[in-house]
Order: sequence, then C-alpha cells, then structure tokens
Amino acid sequence: MSHDTMTAYPMPDHANQYLLMQAMMGKKLRLLRRRAKLSLQLLWARTGVPSQLIQAYEMGYTPIPLHTFWILCHGLGVSPAEMFRSEPPIDVGEFLPAACREFY
Repeated sequence: MSHDTMTAYPMPDHANQYLLMQAMMGKKLRLLRRRAKLSLQLLWARTGVPSQLIQAYEMGYTPIPLHTFWILCHGLGVSPAEMFRSEPPIDVGEFLPAACREFY
C-alpha cells in the first residue's frame, strides 16, 4: 500500500492520554521555570540539561525521562509533587503539538 492511499486512523485513547500528559507536564515545567525567573540557559547551567531539550519538553514535543524529571525539579527548587499539583483549567489545544489537535 502506498503512502498516498493509506488511511489515517485516530490514535487509541491511551495514546491520546499519554500525549496529553506529556503536553501538560511541559506546560507545568515552563510555568515553574518562569515563576523561578529562570531562562532556558540558566536552567541548563543549573541542571546540565541542554536548553534546546528543555524547550522541547516545555512544548510537549518530547517526553521527559524520569531521571531528567528529577534533575529539572531539583534545578527549579521544587519537589517532584509540585509538577502534579493542579493549576487553573487550561485549554488543551493551546499547548498540544499541531499534529495532535485534530483529535481533540
């Protein structure tokens, strides 16, 4: 079957939930970094995590590995639990990668 004739199917619910969680974690990372008044470069200096990778996490393009999650929390001066605390309701479409928006 050629690429032109392939039908695009929606992702299963668990895949959508995973992408949503990834995007929400990225948004929370950005919020906490901005509250701490840290630039991407300063957080890089504190953690050793390259600023381009931090930005990819914040945009929801890349999942945050567990060990990196702990390093970033430490660099931000927050407990890992803080990443999961609720914020005011958010618009999901605001931060999902464009490719995922059609499913929401």
